[in-house]
Amino acid sequence: MFDSAHKFIKLRLRFYNLSEILMTKVVYLDEDDRKLILETRHKLGEVTKLMEELLETVEILSDREMMKKIRQGQADIKAGRVKELRRILKGTVENT
Repeated sequence: MFDSAHKFIKLRLRFYNLSEILMTKVVYLDEDDRKLILETRHKLGEVTKLMEELLETVEILSDREMMKKIRQGQADIKAGRVKELRRILKGTVENT
């Protein structure tokens, strides 16, 4: 029993020593490395935004009821049954 506990303590000490070594490793980055990291970070943000927009588009295209309403709205615009909010507000201001 003592022997297995002793091995466990040794393994634990080795683990901590290894983790301390890994944690204390120093990395030096030059200006080009920093620029690359910042550019990559920026591009990842753009890609994330595009992926979110793509998922939203897929959700809308997959929703039959939503697509029906969009088509109805487009038909209303073509038929002249839609007024611009700007004109409505302008008329309201002129009438007051």
